[in-house]
Amino acid sequence: MYCTSGVLLRSLMAGEGMISTVTHIIIDEVHERDRLSDFMLIVLREALSKYRSLRLILMSATVDAKSYSAYFNNCPVISVPGKQYEVKEYFLEDVLKQTCYMSTEMEKMRGLLEVRKTQAAALEKWTSAVSDSFDAIHLHETSKISTSSSNNEMDAALSEAWSCGSESTFAQVLYLINSENISVDYQHTETGVTALMVAAARGSLDSVEQLLHLGANINLKASNDFRALDWAKKFSRTEISEALQAYATNFEQNATASNEFRTEPGAARKLSEADNELLELYHTSFSDSKIDNNLIVSLIAHIQNENVNRGAILVFLPGYEDIIMLKEQLLLESSRLNQKSKMILLVLHSNMQTSDQRLVFRPTPPNSRKIILSTNIAETSLTIEDVCYVIDTGKVKEKSYNALTGVSQLSTVWISKSCALQRKGRAGRVQSGICYRMYSSVRYEAMPMYPTPEILRTPLQELCLFAKQLAPPNTSIVDFLSRAMDPPSSTVSRSAVSLLKTIDALDTWEDLTDLGHHLVDLPVEPKYGKMLIYALVLKCLDPVLTIVCCLSYRELFIVPSCMADKRRMAATERAKFANGSLSDHMVLLRVFQNWQEARKQGRERQFCNQNFVNAATMEIIMGTRAQVLAQLRASGFIKAKGPLDIKYVNSNSDNWAVVKAALIGGLYPNIARVDREHGVMRTVKEHKVKVHMTSVLSDTASKKAVVENLPTDWIMYEELTKIGRQPYIRTATVVSPITVAVFAGPSKIPFDALSDSHLEGSAGSDSEEEDNGPDQTATLKVDDWATFRTDSETAQLALQLRVKWHSLLSKKLRSNRILNFMEETVINTIVRVLSAEEQALGLSQPSGVGKRPYLMVPDMQAPGRVELCEGLNSDSASSSLGSSDSSQRPKNNSPSPNKGNYDRFNGNAKLFEENSVPNVVSPGSNELQRANCASPFRYFVIKAGQLKNIELSVTHRVWAFLPLTQGRIVQAYKGGKTVILVFSIQGSGHFQGYARLTGDSPVASDLNVPEMIGHQLNPPLPVEWMKRSNIPHHATRHLYNPYNDYAKVQMSRDGQEIEPSVGEALCQLWDTLPWSASSHFNRGPRLNRPNNFNNYKV
Repeated sequence: MYCTSGVLLRSLMAGEGMISTVTHIIIDEVHERDRLSDFMLIVLREALSKYRSLRLILMSATVDAKSYSAYFNNCPVISVPGKQYEVKEYFLEDVLKQTCYMSTEMEKMRGLLEVRKTQAAALEKWTSAVSDSFDAIHLHETSKISTSSSNNEMDAALSEAWSCGSESTFAQVLYLINSENISVDYQHTETGVTALMVAAARGSLDSVEQLLHLGANINLKASNDFRALDWAKKFSRTEISEALQAYATNFEQNATASNEFRTEPGAARKLSEADNELLELYHTSFSDSKIDNNLIVSLIAHIQNENVNRGAILVFLPGYEDIIMLKEQLLLESSRLNQKSKMILLVLHSNMQTSDQRLVFRPTPPNSRKIILSTNIAETSLTIEDVCYVIDTGKVKEKSYNALTGVSQLSTVWISKSCALQRKGRAGRVQSGICYRMYSSVRYEAMPMYPTPEILRTPLQELCLFAKQLAPPNTSIVDFLSRAMDPPSSTVSRSAVSLLKTIDALDTWEDLTDLGHHLVDLPVEPKYGKMLIYALVLKCLDPVLTIVCCLSYRELFIVPSCMADKRRMAATERAKFANGSLSDHMVLLRVFQNWQEARKQGRERQFCNQNFVNAATMEIIMGTRAQVLAQLRASGFIKAKGPLDIKYVNSNSDNWAVVKAALIGGLYPNIARVDREHGVMRTVKEHKVKVHMTSVLSDTASKKAVVENLPTDWIMYEELTKIGRQPYIRTATVVSPITVAVFAGPSKIPFDALSDSHLEGSAGSDSEEEDNGPDQTATLKVDDWATFRTDSETAQLALQLRVKWHSLLSKKLRSNRILNFMEETVINTIVRVLSAEEQALGLSQPSGVGKRPYLMVPDMQAPGRVELCEGLNSDSASSSLGSSDSSQRPKNNSPSPNKGNYDRFNGNAKLFEENSVPNVVSPGSNELQRANCASPFRYFVIKAGQLKNIELSVTHRVWAFLPLTQGRIVQAYKGGKTVILVFSIQGSGHFQGYARLTGDSPVASDLNVPEMIGHQLNPPLPVEWMKRSNIPHHATRHLYNPYNDYAKVQMSRDGQEIEPSVGEALCQLWDTLPWSASSHFNRGPRLNRPNNFNNYKV
């Protein structure tokens, strides 16, 4: 059996029955060190001591064999030599020379190098004097500065700030930036320093924070190549260094000094003087924290024009957005690149459909070359035999996590040497090849030998839940995780366990609660899973599901890093989406809704450009949303029809107050409280926090006076981060006190939850006016931090509502059934109370919150279609129905959970029982409506009552339909479509075959069977059977129907239409799968399966 690590773990979690029947387990590519593989090694090492017949084989081409052998009690190591062809290796300095690459920026910089040398000399005077004492230098004496213009006035202000460093000098700098229209990134004429660099060097933290808020670029360099962070480090400004590093991480600019090219004295001797100068010129004009698409295009053009070998080119890129950007640039340059051979552009990503991934293995036609743009999925998972050239950018998307702050980041980082070796080897699998490194040899030598294990840099809550199910009896979660090959620190593990207890996933004894058992099955982080469960019970699933998928992937917005005015414009656009709701979560929901609307109209690219939205992120979020929805269906939370269907679980989706209640259930304890007495906000861990500058609340809650005017004392937030020592809350939303009182905190009610209050002050928040006397007030306690003072009656009612809610939730978790009358009354009461409280606080109720998402499939080739050349042969001889022009038929674009590779794009892999096809459409797919129009077929599921009816239909070539079903199929038939009927006997667990409707008029028949001519059935219509044999439902588990909210095709009611490409894939199972011999019928001309490369030409 072949499976992913996740599937194997899921099998182990189901019980010991599976492993007791297995003799050998082979794990390949163990060097990748993903968290599921490392976790699985803990489990298997325990199993080896219990099952003596079990043999474990670990394989990799670049593994640290000694470490693995030591971990498994010094097990033997077998080295198997393989045939490896020669692969020549060229680094950045070689690529620049071979391509004669000289960008416009490099041309400009060449002329400025002499000026920079002069500036460096002037700057050396500054720094040399500073080394002794800042106060000893007066730049007015060393610089000839005129005050005849605003620029020269800024030069003077920067010089004065450098020499004096007083608050008044920095106030003058800020005044010129704010009032005199001088750029915040203005560089001193003689030295090249900016205001941010001066503030960092002088240690003015307040000025640094203000300049960052104004959009100062932390990547700018002075004439000595120092950036603001370098200046802070040089003069030991520790607090400012931490602030700049945190800011760089938050905005994913990777602006740390370690990420910038530096030619060390020892390394410089290894390179010629010409190479050093060329690299200096390149790195001065282009930051190596980015991907230089222009250089890659020039290199591909060089390969196209200079090399006779027509082998494929494999380009390694960090992520999907980088693939899209390079793809678009290659299309723009197609005329230049296609002069000697036509290029065939292909994309490889873990979120692509399997059928599309297979395109990279097809042979190319004469005079053509494949150019494959791939993430690290092609590093080890795939071997493409005709690859002769590898272009390695040296980057990968990697998720990091700070357990103390709870902050996760998905950023682009440098790969390790072992990964670089793997990438190089892709070019020498079956023939000699060339590997082009888009980084210097100096950079390569500085890379670590192996990547950091994922278990050390990702949240552990999910693994803690798995550990509880797999750990031996009487073994704590922390102890079990400490047995990993590279164990996380006990502090991090205990923090994860504590959080799981806080959200009620674990009880006091670390046992899984009812909630915890459900969270294990959901493919999102536990806190997001809790939001979804709250949303299901509160019946507001759609908006919460959208917000969860947005939060679980990454930042939707692109933060402009070059121009301060564009940053302010981006903040303005973001505020428009909030529409006065004082909510960043509303922004996420509105962006997705508006993007879908724009995508429906074909203007999604314009929408993304205008609103600074990451188009690639939106596509992946839509795919993630379909996957999570499918898993909720598979878990039984949503039914295909009747009670608990998709409409039922969205009954309250239009109520924003209810949506916020579901969100706060998962976000707790991430709640901030306004201290009105001191005009600050506090959290459980921090006594004074600010709202992050990217939040729509930043303008509202940036000053003490404005904080006091917030309509409520409570704010929920996604994460807490720090810039320097100042903590900031990100992705924040104001919530009403009753929302916190009912939905925040643990389900267990404290014994002192309600008490009389005779105190004049309270540590809790005064969320309501306290005009009553002390004898009439009470204190409502949610936990040790969140308390409320109000009148006794209100406190009692709020506590009763909280008790009712948690009681209802507990019953729902134990038995997923429809609510009874009393439970519905509780939900309706909660909705009315939340709505009334929001209205009383003056919080707006946005319209269209519960708008149902459009039925779209994620287009991993968007934006812009990659068109390929004709002539690539399809190796499929499968047949389909009827006859038509294959170029007009869409391929199978059925979205389904990407169960094996989910963590490739969001870092939150979960374990599924099934390993199905990834969730991406084919290159030529468009919206479902277009696919429906383009296809000559319409597919419908017909539910039969018993097998006898099927046999009679085959014999007499007729079928009697229910009136509603007949209306649908006749309408399709009259529309000129070929109507295909897929039959399934209710409760049989199989599809029995498919037939074609041959007419829309009833036919005379000698059929005299009550089941076929009942009073509820219309007169029979003529059908022609095309296949008749049983296909089990589990064989169709990879097929999800977009026309039925992405439910599996087996979960269809009578008359349910199937999306054409999904219907075609379903019918092809009778041709391709090895079931019992099916009955063939005379069905006329057959439609050959479309060539996957037809109609795609550059």
